[in-house]
Amino acid sequence: MPLIVKETGNGPSIPPIEPGMYQAVCVAVYDLGTQEGGDFGKGKKKQRKAYIEWEIPDERIELEKDGQPVSAPRKQRQKYTLSLNEKATLRKHLDAWRGRPFTPEELEGFDLYNILGANCYLNIIHEQAKDGSGKVYANIASIAPLMKRDQKLSPESPIVFFSFDDRKLPGEDVPEWIRKIMALSPEFQDLARAATQSGQDTAPWSDEDIQGATGTDDLPF
Repeated sequence: MPLIVKETGNGPSIPPIEPGMYQAVCVAVYDLGTQEGGDFGKGKKKQRKAYIEWEIPDERIELEKDGQPVSAPRKQRQKYTLSLNEKATLRKHLDAWRGRPFTPEELEGFDLYNILGANCYLNIIHEQAKDGSGKVYANIASIAPLMKRDQKLSPESPIVFFSFDDRKLPGEDVPEWIRKIMALSPEFQDLARAATQSGQDTAPWSDEDIQGATGTDDLPF
């Protein structure tokens, strides 16, 4: 189940994590498929995108599970263009995280599955939304590897990896709001059409979900 990135190639309303440097562990990689680029999308170049998500155990949030309060680690995610071009943010962050630049051979294809469970330091900053709404978002300015004396963290949440290259629709382990972003991509639409034509199980997607995502009035039975 690879998600290969080559050289050429919002969630729930919770207060953002305060600016600072945090030890974190990578817990999820979500392939979003091909999405319109830029801050507002329209008229921008379409590019393959992904969310990478980390847990920050030192920052906690109180949640309710099965009617009982539980303490869970805060999570920080960042959207990236799936490119290892020298100007790409993903390339810069991975270079810094690994503590060494990519070799020419590695630039031919690096599987993002390999970063799951890996520790790092996230330098989180606050930035205002560019749409004039005044909203403030926590973004990752840079990533650094652990120092030798640091103790590695283990994930508290289940590890999640999704790639459209696996030729399957996203399931319930992918948050619903992220699935809705994925549904805008041609990769999702192709898989959804194929699934309905062959009578495959499309759970957790309903026929109405797929119809709305693909933009068709009639499903191609």
